[in-house]
Amino acid sequence: MQRATLVGFAAEQTNPDKLPEKGLIGIHILHFIHKGSGYFNGKLLTAGYGFLIQYADFYEYYPNPDDPWEYAWISFSDDEMLVTLKRLIDFDEHRVFKYDISIEYFDVIKRASIELGLRRYHQANGSYMGTSLYYHLLALLNDDPYRKPLYRQNRPSLREKHVSDVKRLVSSGYANPDFCVTTVSENLHLSRAYMRNLFSMYESCSVQEYIIRVRIAHAKDFLLRTESSIGIIASSVGYNDQLQFSKIFKKYCGMSPKQYRDSLKESNRVEV
Repeated sequence: MQRATLVGFAAEQTNPDKLPEKGLIGIHILHFIHKGSGYFNGKLLTAGYGFLIQYADFYEYYPNPDDPWEYAWISFSDDEMLVTLKRLIDFDEHRVFKYDISIEYFDVIKRASIELGLRRYHQANGSYMGTSLYYHLLALLNDDPYRKPLYRQNRPSLREKHVSDVKRLVSSGYANPDFCVTTVSENLHLSRAYMRNLFSMYESCSVQEYIIRVRIAHAKDFLLRTESSIGIIASSVGYNDQLQFSKIFKKYCGMSPKQYRDSLKESNRVEV
């Protein structure tokens, strides 16, 4: 059995006044709404629905103040896990899906969370508990009547493969300051026009936009997990010019890299 690289998991009852979770993200997060309702990217979702926030996605979600939701989630960084889940879950174009509310997704995640005995963002990181939880969820999904029909679980189309190849190249090359759309086009032997139209159709953004999102998502992770200087982080995500990096970061995150790091430290102090 392959060790599952879950980053974390939890079951949460949200407060009516909980502030929106929004921004860019450097991992994948799958939510199952168990009770109540809330908004995901402007769409009202109720119990029996779930949603996926994918790596380098823009997202915003928050509870309905009149009926705050209760949900369970798992987060992971392994793209192979994402592929497996997409073969089972029938996501719509907004990465929203419906599931059988009688199946115990919420309870399974909640029990694992309690057993691990941590407050939040329960670190799984390839642990046996994380592996057990992941494969338990796969078994539940396999029996869910809302799962993706078998006839649609065929091999990816050539177009889907091209999109996947673009994302793979960006994931491996974003740190190189010379990496750009032309790099991707030449490596995959695809015309820029074809690649632009195809990628925009599947991912709702251009390849150039996706490269920037990936760089900013990694920068946020470095700001969270390291004490490296802003200049070092900028160069680590493909920007030789720290000022250019700061301007782009502020455009996408609404604050400078320093302000973002300070906000994380303040948030940690409040939680403690």
